[in-house]
Amino acid sequence: FMVERLTTMRVGLPLALLMSGRVEESRAFLRAAQRKDRERLGPKHYRTAEKGGVLAMAHAAAGEDEQALAQFAEVLPVLLSRSRQSDDEDSSAEARDHRLTLILESYMDVLARVRGGALERKAGIDAAAEAFRLADVARTRSVQRALAASGARAAARNPDLADLARREQDAQKRISALYDALAQVLGLPTDQRDQAAVDGLRTRIDTLRQARATLMEEIEARFPDYAELINSKPATVEAARSNLRSGEALIATYAGAEKTYLWAIPREGDVAFATADLGREELADWVALLRSALEPKAQTLGDIPDFDVARAHGLYRKLLEPVAAGWKDAESLLVVAHGPLGYLPLSLLPTEAATLGPEAEPLFANYRRVPWLARTHAITMLPSVASLNT
Repeated sequence: FMVERLTTMRVGLPLALLMSGRVEESRAFLRAAQRKDRERLGPKHYRTAEKGGVLAMAHAAAGEDEQALAQFAEVLPVLLSRSRQSDDEDSSAEARDHRLTLILESYMDVLARVRGGALERKAGIDAAAEAFRLADVARTRSVQRALAASGARAAARNPDLADLARREQDAQKRISALYDALAQVLGLPTDQRDQAAVDGLRTRIDTLRQARATLMEEIEARFPDYAELINSKPATVEAARSNLRSGEALIATYAGAEKTYLWAIPREGDVAFATADLGREELADWVALLRSALEPKAQTLGDIPDFDVARAHGLYRKLLEPVAAGWKDAESLLVVAHGPLGYLPLSLLPTEAATLGPEAEPLFANYRRVPWLARTHAITMLPSVASLNT
């Protein structure tokens, strides 16, 4: 009985097995768990889809990219749906978001591997554009929760909107409660199960889902700003490109646990997409070292340590050079930097190998010949891709 409970209710165990390299054991748990959840909760329940997402991660870890792509494509619409996320109340929003981030990063890794190959064409996807969309979701999860909370407070000041929002939230809670009741009934032995009760619960869930969808449609029609606030759509390559002016290019980054993903989107032409073998922690170390010369604890100007131009150029070669085709011809770069990169002005990256000469007068004159990126491009740091709209 305990083994069955472990394989059907929680995703933590198979995820832990997967992260520790025990791929086949993880897949065995996940297949059994997802089958049970499909029977009990249906294929579009968040818990079912989440286990499917971890199963896709297992396929990816085993090098089975085609199976992984198909599995990711099946479950992502459910995992990214605000209405489906309310189905899962077994864990905190932070824990759920952490698991979703792992799933998204695994999917982005597969997309980076298949880009430009036969598998990308067979799947009928634009790997760079799809990875860009997923990165925007992963970057903005915690921000989106804060915006939703802010939106809920704003709704309280408008009686009509407050009524619609309350009814939509009530429907959400009732759906979650009905799913719990359905899981309990389906957990009984077959000979003790009341099929009429099962059918009744499923009918009530479907009715409430339809009612909730109708409420959301009314909210979107009458209060579009609020609807966008609580349920914003992920940014896309084409939407971002449509906001670029002549001479501009967008550089977007996403720092994952194992790799950093990079996009350069020109106003016209192909998107440049690449990955760098720098995970969040290693990238944070690079940035901290470079910032030590920008925020020194010095008593005098002469105590300021030298800026490590060699390491800064190394970061340029790892991050910006691989996607240079997408931004080199622009004059102005709009940069959405994720994670540690948000703390480093990219204008301070040298575009060519450089060394500092001997100190000369006036102070810092030995920096004059460094080929900073700022010498060739104007750079604007943006908080998000969505901020291009404003």
